[in-house]
Amino acid sequence: RHDDRDIEINALSRWLTALLPTFAAAPDRREAPLDFATLSCEQLATRVIEAVGDRHGDDRSIECTVWEDGLLGGGVRWCPDPVPPP
Repeated sequence: RHDDRDIEINALSRWLTALLPTFAAAPDRREAPLDFATLSCEQLATRVIEAVGDRHGDDRSIECTVWEDGLLGGGVRWCPDPVPPP
């Protein structure tokens, strides 16, 4: 982490672009759009949140929205447990 921002948006974008195909039914295919089979938008959002937490630490709030067709979608918000006072 540094004092500019916690996560550089351009680096996160490149990483997510590489990550998303790994969730697809056939991740080695280079076709667009990706086929996520029966995964719901909420299930995909949960997988993204888990991956971001694994990479950047689970001590931050993370929110992810997945749009199915640009009109409909779903999302998930994860917040860390508050630290109890001493």
